[in-house]
Amino acid sequence: MPTAERPIFKTKSVSPQNLAPEEEAQLFLEAQERLQRIALSAAGKDEVVKAVSVDHPIIVYVIGDLHFGHIASAHEEILSLRQRILSNPYAAVVFVGDEIEGFTTKYPTTSTTQTHANAQEQITILKQLLFEPLATEGRVLAMVSDYFGHPGWLNDASTLNPWQLMAQIPSLEARYKKYQDYGIQIIANGGMLHLEFPGGHRQSLRIHHNPPGNSRVDPLHGLREEAILESVDGRPNGYASGHIHRSGVAKEQFSGSDIPVYYISSGTTKGSNPDKPRDLFGVRL
Repeated sequence: MPTAERPIFKTKSVSPQNLAPEEEAQLFLEAQERLQRIALSAAGKDEVVKAVSVDHPIIVYVIGDLHFGHIASAHEEILSLRQRILSNPYAAVVFVGDEIEGFTTKYPTTSTTQTHANAQEQITILKQLLFEPLATEGRVLAMVSDYFGHPGWLNDASTLNPWQLMAQIPSLEARYKKYQDYGIQIIANGGMLHLEFPGGHRQSLRIHHNPPGNSRVDPLHGLREEAILESVDGRPNGYASGHIHRSGVAKEQFSGSDIPVYYISSGTTKGSNPDKPRDLFGVRL
């Protein structure tokens, strides 16, 4: 059989049309840049600046580990907290994590069987009881996010963002045109909240759910370890966290700094009331 000098079969057309390699690379880079912008918009913020409109002392409650929905949580404390904040026009709150119990099958005898409302019900009811009444009055300064734990279980299992679901308050959408004013500001784990007062004074607070490092005897150990690693110029006025279910406060003066640093570790409503069922998860830990 004679050998053909050129291919007998040649592609005349394809549909859809192939992209040239350089065009494919360019389109990928453009798409990736747009997706990165979307991801950054949805992520917890590194910094949030809140303006205080009055030149008056204010009270900021640092509240974490409500674990709403768990049988061992003292839910009446949530209603008491709401009333305490709303009754004082100069009071506000920062939420430092684990506002809901969430759900996981990893700990069936603690989380699963002791939580009698699914995750959606936990979020919906807690928004009605706490988040929406406070946010509508502008009393929620921030909520920490992006940590692995009770809301983080939901995020890891479903890719849904539970912090956004908790923080978005639909009733505020008609009142404000800017998205950042619709609900509660979400700060990434370890991010910074700045409060600016009319006279120019600024208070800065670094917020964690679970700070790096822990100690069996010192509830502020992780916050102190972080402060030590930060230079004087970058060190905020204070550090706050939750997670360990042990409350504690302290103020320390570091060498080379004229301003003392304060630490706040939030306690919990879960397993802390002797008249409620025990938190078996906490007992095991």
